[in-house]
Amino acid sequence: MSGTEGPGTARTRTALVVVDVQRDFCEGGSLPVEGGNAVAARIAAWLETNRSSYAAVVATRDWHVDPGEHFAAVPDFTRTWPPHCVAGTPGASLHPALTAVSFDAVFDKGRDTAAYSGFEGRSEAGVPLGTWLTEQGITAVEVGGLATDYCVAATALDARRLGLAVTLRTDLVAGVTPETTDEALARLAAAGVTFASGDAGGQGELREWEPVGLTVDVVLLTIRAGQLSVLLVHRERPPYAGRWALPGGAVAPGESLDDAARRVVAVRAGLGSPSGHLEQLRTWGNPDRDPRGRTISVAYLGLTPDLASPSVSGTAARFWPVADLGTPEGPELAFDHAAIVAEGVERARAKLEYTPLAAAFVEEPFTLADLRRIYEAVWGTHVHPANFRRKVLSTEGFVVPVGETAPSGPEGGRPADLYRRGPAALLHPAMLRPVRGAPPEDGEAEDL
Repeated sequence: MSGTEGPGTARTRTALVVVDVQRDFCEGGSLPVEGGNAVAARIAAWLETNRSSYAAVVATRDWHVDPGEHFAAVPDFTRTWPPHCVAGTPGASLHPALTAVSFDAVFDKGRDTAAYSGFEGRSEAGVPLGTWLTEQGITAVEVGGLATDYCVAATALDARRLGLAVTLRTDLVAGVTPETTDEALARLAAAGVTFASGDAGGQGELREWEPVGLTVDVVLLTIRAGQLSVLLVHRERPPYAGRWALPGGAVAPGESLDDAARRVVAVRAGLGSPSGHLEQLRTWGNPDRDPRGRTISVAYLGLTPDLASPSVSGTAARFWPVADLGTPEGPELAFDHAAIVAEGVERARAKLEYTPLAAAFVEEPFTLADLRRIYEAVWGTHVHPANFRRKVLSTEGFVVPVGETAPSGPEGGRPADLYRRGPAALLHPAMLRPVRGAPPEDGEAEDL
């Protein structure tokens, strides 16, 4: 622990910041985090033997009066939540296990807003947490509390932005879900937060965690020759030499995850700066996913119109039909990339049901037949032309006519109208997937 040099050392003064360990966030409260009671007990036990190692020990509390849309009768548990930690109620008080802790100051936050970060809090005297730490000469903080993936992460990231050295006490936190916790840990690692934990013997020693690599991998999907295809790169070196992998790479110091994903597409995939859609998919962090050492990968999903062949110097890269993956004729994938691709494909298929994202695959202007073929390629099943036309044109903002028609085909017929993407962000009602493999109905017209 940095505090072993003494709480008043000129080299470092460390504060422990205990984030939101309140009744409502522990089992039995209105918004409990699993393991909250245990976290409160571990913090109390840790401070019983290690309080003198810190130059200061402070706590933060949610202290809501009227936080607006932060409270909701039907919460989504991502941006809106059931009422909790209402100022002056028992649920807003610190956990009973912490009543014996002598905090140097308590900082209340969120009176009229959501306020996830402890640095949005103020002391009873009205002093912001950041100002208070500066006045105390604090140069480093250790952070624990609830929940890892929300208020703890926000507090740690703000501490880094203020130039403080930050250590996340992983034995003194609990998260809401494994997925959002893994994602939060990846963001903290990218920001330069270190991780430490008390030893199993409870002697107050800190051990540094093994180094954790942070990477991004991109599931880049497009339509080639009428088939949904994914970009893969051939690995020339161990591990998994000779197999194919998603384009990816390590996150550079000071680089955001989104910037790293865009760099991977442009440089590692050799595609320059293609247009299209790019979103974060999920975080993958199984300890044995990379034989070289512990690596957390933040996967991204990219959807873009038909692309030129990738150009990567000294490396083979190509688009593989998704239908070929897992077959004897298809590529053998490295790491856990088969699972990442499968999740990306399913995300893309699902998003086509309730968003107009299919239009990201086609060049403007396009015909309804062009758009329908995207749905068929991504979903891997036949789509009834007449039903599709009716649903698209009856959905407000899905497509907008440009007032022109496409050239007639070699067989003649009425020229098809041309469209561009509309302003809609969601499709209502949803464009539900038909049963895969259902045969086309007799008499269906192919010209839209």
